[in-house]
Amino acid sequence: MKVKFDFEAIESIADNNAAFNSWGAVADSLALNSYAIIDNFLSDQESLNCLDILKQNQEEGKFKKAGIGTSNQFQINSSIRGDEIKWLDETNLSPANQIYMDQINAMMRFFNRSLFLSLKDFECHIAHYTSGTFYRRHLDLLKLSDHRILSFVFYLNPNWQQNDGGEFLL
Repeated sequence: MKVKFDFEAIESIADNNAAFNSWGAVADSLALNSYAIIDNFLSDQESLNCLDILKQNQEEGKFKKAGIGTSNQFQINSSIRGDEIKWLDETNLSPANQIYMDQINAMMRFFNRSLFLSLKDFECHIAHYTSGTFYRRHLDLLKLSDHRILSFVFYLNPNWQQNDGGEFLL
């Protein structure tokens, strides 16, 4: 059973040396490689709870076709992106999504401390890709804004195997 990492437990090396070193490696990877993989972002049960919420939102028709661009440049183009999304509103979260958002906030504080990024906020959505859909390779920056510093992907695919497809390619 996978247990999530507690970002708050690493306030100092004295508190948790092994954890500090583990997340130091994540910060180093992000700084050196421009990406990092965090295998235990949430516990198994927390991940399954988020998946249940995703399914509930699907059943309730809360997902919308994803688009590209912003404001007057927004468009839906299924030759570029075929997923459906639901934006998360921090003022109205399920308990499962609140745990997820709390963990993102903790991760953001950790990266601010360790990499001096000065991250202030984030936006978050759930994306669902049905079989055969995709999001073409793209720069994850908006033309009218330079505020996006990090992008974060969290998979909710229990028992995923490489031959299932759907990998995130860098």
